[in-house]
Amino acid sequence: MATDEDLAAEVAKLPEANRTASWSRSQRDYTAEVEMLSAVFDRIGELIRVTAATRGARGRQPQLAPRPVNAVEQERKRMAQVKHQKLADRLLRRPAR
Repeated sequence: MATDEDLAAEVAKLPEANRTASWSRSQRDYTAEVEMLSAVFDRIGELIRVTAATRGARGRQPQLAPRPVNAVEQERKRMAQVKHQKLADRLLRRPAR
């Protein structure tokens, strides 16, 4: 798939937001071993940040390893995005003073 030129052409046509969206694991692929490896990954990121902070560096929070997302969480996220968009639209329609 990595060398499939037709697939690459189709992906390049996608809007930028779809290509940069974060990914998550499926429930089927998420085992106890994957959870433990994800926890280790998260802690290593925190250790790197703390080590850099002791040397005076200011960094952002490390990105956590992806976890499975269920339908309820997806719907909550969608509802929050809709609410945000409605507020943004309302603010943009307000006349300037």
